[in-house]
Amino acid sequence: MNLIARAILLRQQLKSDRQHKKCERCHFVYDKSLDQCPHCKGLNDRQLSEMFDTQKKMQMGNILHITLVIGGLTLFFVIMYWLF
Repeated sequence: MNLIARAILLRQQLKSDRQHKKCERCHFVYDKSLDQCPHCKGLNDRQLSEMFDTQKKMQMGNILHITLVIGGLTLFFVIMYWLF
């Protein structure tokens, strides 16, 4: 999930916070009408740890991607400034 989609989802969750609750085990938000969290339901501790590791790697990848894009754009504009 990219950062813009995550921001939109987070905004929707904050608006309708009364309809959702936070899981004590995985700390993800889910619908109050459900009995168990759909994110960590059926996962053992090792699988939950792997899910957190995967999520952390995706976040680091997103940060690296944004950094490279901003660095590339900065370099592009510096070169354009000096050429013209």
